[in-house]
Amino acid sequence: MLKHAVVNLINYQDDADLATRAIPELIKLLNDENQVVVSQAAMMVHRLSKKEASRHAIMNSQQMVAALVRALSNSNDLETTRVTVGALHNLSHHRQGLLAIFKSGGIPALLMCIQYVWKCLCVYMEQFVKSYAGTVHMCEGSSVRQQEGPTTLCHIA
Repeated sequence: MLKHAVVNLINYQDDADLATRAIPELIKLLNDENQVVVSQAAMMVHRLSKKEASRHAIMNSQQMVAALVRALSNSNDLETTRVTVGALHNLSHHRQGLLAIFKSGGIPALLMCIQYVWKCLCVYMEQFVKSYAGTVHMCEGSSVRQQEGPTTLCHIA
């Protein structure tokens, strides 16, 4: 049992180290002019955000969260939008992730995305905004109101 716990701890640390080393390069790729490159980088960040250790490394990098928000804002591709919103959704399960998304201007970007009809995307965003609404006291809610968040949410609910 102890051996299994030690192996799990080592694997967790390896995931965190891998993500920490990959983040600077992924930020560059997310900021690339080529949308195919941005899409591939967003897919990788989404995969990394599914693991606890990697997710914490991403949340701790304000530049990474800002690059995700920028990729989301600049994307016209549904797949890029889906994986970017998915990564932000995974980060939003943590208070620290919510704050990083807020500081990066992610709330207006996510609310603008609700225009998309794609069911999976709407589910991610609805869950994110509900999580955010539950912790809105930690940040001023003006960005949500400015983007007509409550009205938009009523349309998808």
